[in-house]
Amino acid sequence: MGFTVHLCEKSAPSLQELKGLPLVQLEFTASSVPWRLNEPEAD
Repeated sequence: MGFTVHLCEKSAPSLQELKGLPLVQLEFTASSVPWRLNEPEAD
């Protein structure tokens, strides 16, 4: 199992509401991670 996160300088365009704010970009990779959501299935 593995989960890796990198904090990078933003490269994607930001929303208009976020212009002028200090932004970062998160990049992550996951392998064999047992994701589990406690949410009902959508109809």
